[in-house]
Amino acid sequence: MLREYARHVVKAEALDASGKPLAVEKVAHNVWRCHAPGGGHVTLRLSVYALDQSVRGAWLDTRQAWFNGPCLFALPKNHADADIRLTIEVPQAPLDAWQVATAMTPLETDANGFGQYSAADYNELLDHPVLIGQLDRVDFACGGVPHSVVVVGAHDGNLERVGKDLQRICTAQIEFFGQPPPFDRYQFLCVVVADGYGGLEHRYSSMLMFARRNLPYPGADDVAKDYQRMLSLASHEYFHTWHVKRTMPAAFMPYRLTERNFTRLLWVFEGITSYYQDRFLLRSGLIDEQTYLNRLAELISNVLRMPGRHLQSLAESSFDAWDKLYKPNENSPNAGISYYSKGALVSLALDLEIRRRRNSEMSLDTVVQAFWREFGAQDIGVPEDGFE
Repeated sequence: MLREYARHVVKAEALDASGKPLAVEKVAHNVWRCHAPGGGHVTLRLSVYALDQSVRGAWLDTRQAWFNGPCLFALPKNHADADIRLTIEVPQAPLDAWQVATAMTPLETDANGFGQYSAADYNELLDHPVLIGQLDRVDFACGGVPHSVVVVGAHDGNLERVGKDLQRICTAQIEFFGQPPPFDRYQFLCVVVADGYGGLEHRYSSMLMFARRNLPYPGADDVAKDYQRMLSLASHEYFHTWHVKRTMPAAFMPYRLTERNFTRLLWVFEGITSYYQDRFLLRSGLIDEQTYLNRLAELISNVLRMPGRHLQSLAESSFDAWDKLYKPNENSPNAGISYYSKGALVSLALDLEIRRRRNSEMSLDTVVQAFWREFGAQDIGVPEDGFE
């Protein structure tokens, strides 16, 4: 979906090297032109309305802040490949207890993470969300790589347990795709809210949003259904570290940020990931077989309740996502199907069929692992018929 982040820009102004104001003209819905007669250094200042409580947005209030690069950062024309420096300044009191969390490469930062970071180019800048506030954090290692869970927002959760449980899931996924993992650090950046749910994958991190009830309480030793939901979300976004952020459709290489990018393969990426997110809860021993089957039954029921599954194929659902899946209306259940849920169900069917034909010597695991080795590990885009 085209999110049209430029609509949140409240004011654009520019200064020359001496601090003198320059004329700024808006020439398209997301393009500004600075008039600098003498040339030289230009500073562009954008004031952005930030109150989008989602994992893809930007939010700022007196208690916390987070943002994704596309919401805030303008791209100087013809400089997409230029080296970038990002400076995050300490806010004024009474916010001096705030800290910064991001997987972006630090250059010169203080103990709370404020200071200067670097990105190799504009796309890398956009791929590092930033979390700011009074943060809770737990660290662990998987496959020799440091991992962190960083949380902002009021909660009573047992983060030590979350770290240990996510360590089991991450270790299982690293072993699944093969060591060493294709990253040298990883962060789960978590925003805890009263009621909300969502995740967004990045190459070195993921942004998660969930309700505080989705965290385990101190002293609880069961994996309650609410907690399963949080673990499943984290498992999903972590799987994307391989299977979306590195293995991706050729149609997304390079990704064109200002227009629709069409592919019929979204079901391959989101559907398979949706299938494996709970498989890894089972494989890591966090849930038992009956709990897994119960979750699978819910998935099957959700798909069967949608009449639109008879009208829209998974390839069509993928291709039309720009205008249908993310712009639902009252007729959506009758006319379409989610490539997440139906894609997960088709992944189950593929897994069972491969196991049946090969006497369980092979499975969908075999396919997904080969898919990674042939495309993602080689930095080769997947053609539209590549999965078959």
